[in-house]
Amino acid sequence: MTRQVDAADREGAAAPRVLVTRTPARSAELVEGLTGKGFAPVVSPLSEAQAVSGRAGSDAFGLLSGGPYDVVTFTSANGVWASDILTREHSARSLGELFGHARVWCVGDATRAAAMSSGLTVRNPPRENSAAGMLEEWTRVMGEGADQSVLCVHGEPARTELVDGLRDRGHRVREATVYEQVPFPAARPLLEGQTDQPCPAPVLGREATSKCLRAEGPDAIDAVVATSPRLLETLAGLGPIRVPVICIGRTTERTARELGLEAIRSPGTSAAHLTDTVSRVFGYDEHQTTHTS
Repeated sequence: MTRQVDAADREGAAAPRVLVTRTPARSAELVEGLTGKGFAPVVSPLSEAQAVSGRAGSDAFGLLSGGPYDVVTFTSANGVWASDILTREHSARSLGELFGHARVWCVGDATRAAAMSSGLTVRNPPRENSAAGMLEEWTRVMGEGADQSVLCVHGEPARTELVDGLRDRGHRVREATVYEQVPFPAARPLLEGQTDQPCPAPVLGREATSKCLRAEGPDAIDAVVATSPRLLETLAGLGPIRVPVICIGRTTERTARELGLEAIRSPGTSAAHLTDTVSRVFGYDEHQTTHTS
């Protein structure tokens, strides 16, 4: 559904408010893009990732260093950052040294960029940036052979479709749970110290987010950008979502539809893709720019 708003109608009107389910450290580019398109973004982090610690951290590093692996998968940039932290905490090696001989595959541009920044050589992402997309293209990218040694790196809680799908195909799969999601703000955020710029948009706690979902008039939100299925589920538990939900991928879109929400899937995972999708929903851009992953 497109909410057509022409230039005359927008003249002097309040900018549509867009709620972004992402932490301040990871939302700057998206907030900037939305602001530049004439929207008023607000950030609702809801939760934040931190590396596992104690016995869980030792166990996770044991799996990271337990190769060699034929393939290592990352479905979130959080997994890359947490793996890098655990590797530095438990050894003198780098992530690139641990996985130097493995084929590394990532979901999404941000995950791929994080992996490359950590010294990993990374395969091109699947056309559909999701675990399901990895399964669909596994044979094309990784070959037809079964019995490959695969390490799936993820957080807690985690979806099981990739691990289950690979095991069903006869691969030897191990799972490294390297981070956990905790209510924002985390005591040990993965991106601590990596950004010293204040968030360029209001940052809402859970209580303020709940009020925002229930508000009417100028305090109401006009759209939601959902960046993960679990964040969307958490948001839906705080109040009614009565506006379009722009979804970062297929799994988030499916979750939105299961919740009975108006779901629009972005064609890609980048901030530019998400910004353009919001603009298209509101009819702000007649000629959209095409971005490639």
